[in-house]
Amino acid sequence: MEIVLDGYPYDLGTYHKPVTTANDAAQRWFNRGLIWTYGFNHEEAIDCFRRAIAEDANCALAYWGLAYASGPNYNKPWGFFDETDFLATVKKADDAAVEARARKNFASPLEQALIEALQSRYPSDLSRKYTQDDFRSWNQSYADAMRNVYMQYPDDLDIATLFADALMNVAPWGLWDLKTGEPAPDAHTLEAKSVLDRALTCSVSDQHPGLLHMYIHLMEMSSTPEVALPKANLLRGLVPDAGHLHHMPTHLDILCGDYESAAKWNLRAIEADQKFLSRAGPVNFYTLYRSHDYHFRIYAAMFAGQSKVALESVGGLEASLPEALLRVDSPPMADWLEGFLSVRIHVLVRFGMWEQILALELPTNEQLFCVTTAFILYGRGIAFAATGQVEAAKEALKKFETALRKVSESRMLFNNRCIDILQVAKTMLNGEVEYRDRNFEKAFELLEEAVELDDSLPYDEPWGWMQPTRHALGALLLEQGKTEQAEKLFKADLGFDNTLPRALQHPNNVWSLHGYHECLVGLGKMDEARTIEIQLAKAIAKADVSIESSCFCRNGSKLEHNINSDLSISKWDLLTRELMAFVVRYSSQGVTASDEALRQQARMITYGSTTVLNETAADHPEWLDTFKRAYCLAALPGLRSAQTTYDPEDLDVHHDLGLTMPYLQCQRAKALHILFLHRGPMPKSGRRFSSLVVPINKALPFETIAGPWPDAGIIGETIIIRDQLFSSVVKAQMNWTLGMEQPYTRQITATEEDELC
Repeated sequence: MEIVLDGYPYDLGTYHKPVTTANDAAQRWFNRGLIWTYGFNHEEAIDCFRRAIAEDANCALAYWGLAYASGPNYNKPWGFFDETDFLATVKKADDAAVEARARKNFASPLEQALIEALQSRYPSDLSRKYTQDDFRSWNQSYADAMRNVYMQYPDDLDIATLFADALMNVAPWGLWDLKTGEPAPDAHTLEAKSVLDRALTCSVSDQHPGLLHMYIHLMEMSSTPEVALPKANLLRGLVPDAGHLHHMPTHLDILCGDYESAAKWNLRAIEADQKFLSRAGPVNFYTLYRSHDYHFRIYAAMFAGQSKVALESVGGLEASLPEALLRVDSPPMADWLEGFLSVRIHVLVRFGMWEQILALELPTNEQLFCVTTAFILYGRGIAFAATGQVEAAKEALKKFETALRKVSESRMLFNNRCIDILQVAKTMLNGEVEYRDRNFEKAFELLEEAVELDDSLPYDEPWGWMQPTRHALGALLLEQGKTEQAEKLFKADLGFDNTLPRALQHPNNVWSLHGYHECLVGLGKMDEARTIEIQLAKAIAKADVSIESSCFCRNGSKLEHNINSDLSISKWDLLTRELMAFVVRYSSQGVTASDEALRQQARMITYGSTTVLNETAADHPEWLDTFKRAYCLAALPGLRSAQTTYDPEDLDVHHDLGLTMPYLQCQRAKALHILFLHRGPMPKSGRRFSSLVVPINKALPFETIAGPWPDAGIIGETIIIRDQLFSSVVKAQMNWTLGMEQPYTRQITATEEDELC
């Protein structure tokens, strides 16, 4: 923690960069300015450098800091400046650079080298209009100058950080080719990586906020962002009151599917930045970064199925963007920030909150809020379509297209033009309307086009289109029985087959996990389905909504299975066996399956779909309660009472539902006594159940009987014992009984099995 001697309210950690000054206050203010620069709060950095100059007018590097922080950066390159902002910035920065050079005699050789390199960053001639080629030329000249400085001082971590930053700003947000995973041909990616990799081997690099920050930006667009996580984790909490630095590691969290961590650390960032907001207010450029924290937390919550977190953060985001801020002409704040107000629609569509969407009012100033207006109309169209109001959806589509034509090309959402994002919306809405109009072939063509548009958006985090288009397309393909096509979409979205660029993969997201699992079960790929069950269960457990599809746009208009289509004995056998095996697998991972998880799994087992209209026995509370009690006794041998009594009504419920359920009645050291319900015609004995005593021996390994007992089917008075693990009839001899005083030994043959089944 920084020791504050002058009442400065921010805790910026302990990082220290000695500069040439005899004034302790000037040194402190310079440290603060540099840390804020590394944390991308350039406005506060500029203020700190000015205070350093006020304390020591001959501190040359304080002028350098003022010039450096005033200029372009990775998130605001030259091309994003409007003319007024550009002219004011260049004059301010160039003036400071000239002042720094005038004080070179008071600076160390390293400081002199930095000051000289900075002279090439800004033009001195403001009499003509500059182009993108000019901007790139300046950036390249500055990078070349910093290369010379780095060659003189390769072991100085600040020089390494500033050189890497200069290299990256030659092609900001364009360091890697997303499709190939290779460095972009017009970028200095590998050189920047070499510089940072070398610097990060230094023992004190773990405490350098700028170095760690640059490394995250370098690696996030690569095909291996996860390799930067260990270093990114060092940045968490390193500068307590610099919110953006709390946020930065979550770029990698999202890419690696750790949505919980992303939500947590963006909340920390939001809380840290409240101190700056309370002092500086919202009318400043740093509001973009505060909005980014909310945006990121919303994005993480959407992937995790956490509607409350998402909506809470939407409220905070909207409150941080007052209309007065959007009315600032230069820099054009509406162009930078108004697009954030469309995020509420993304959230409401993600969670299927159709009534809330339809209740939203259009802004009165549709020119200032042009992006918001278009998105509300898009949301209305989706809501009408999803609720079957096709004509209303078509009318909303027309209004949306009119609003889209009024959106300015200058409106941005970080790296994306809002008109490009809205092209995805337009195609999605057209596809959804065609789908509800039952023009399925046309609908899927449009939705596939939307996927292509989505994939083609410039790299950004959060991605410009916040709900992956594959989620909606996959859900509707499943609804129409196109399971194999849907499977490919979900598999790609999760990154399981590496067919998509790394930046387009969304590991561990609950929506695609559900969709992929549903596809696997529907295609009979039970072994593959089991491999992701625990992953899916954990994801569902963290969600606060019922996850029944990869997208709420799927409403069950075409059910793949009729509830009464298959109530055969074999279907009940399958349900009992697979559902109990499902619970066992959860328990083995320390996860307790919730009632909702059991109900959804029962639907998947029986119908290959989790649509709630497909009812199973697990939707009956009495059946589910009995099932859970039976499972607990069978799954925890030795931990329950040796003698258990059962409510006769439990047996009646199972009998009425036509389902066989094993109960562990008594456990001994060498044998199990299992109670089975009869199914079908009442046996001649007049009893609904039979008991079975089975010894624990080599033929029936302990793991088999413990997890729980293998499925038993009762036809008349014949019992078939199946081995749960191997899905085959047990061929070893065993003792069993059908209400007889003395057990007898018998081996079931394969022929008999076929006849009985």
